[in-house]
Amino acid sequence: SFDLVFTDLSMPEMDGWEIAREIRRRWPQTDIVLVTGYGKSTTPPPGEQALVNGVIGKPFDFDQVTEVVNDLTARQRKMGTPLPEINVSPEISM
Repeated sequence: SFDLVFTDLSMPEMDGWEIAREIRRRWPQTDIVLVTGYGKSTTPPPGEQALVNGVIGKPFDFDQVTEVVNDLTARQRKMGTPLPEINVSPEISM
């Protein structure tokens, strides 16, 4: 399973809301961030306010992504959820 999923709202076969519902069904603890060109004010369908953990409007920059990830990480720490160890290497291998 994944700790965090970023998904687009508009896609050809199914939209981001449908993907979020399926993720919630299979992995209810996974955080979901919706990325959309419709703007950050995009709201979930009625009755599904907890469907996604965040919305990022396009175009976005990495500061927005970092802010969302930091907010979700802080929330998990506050809830006492153990977080995976993240190793960042300054080298990129090809």
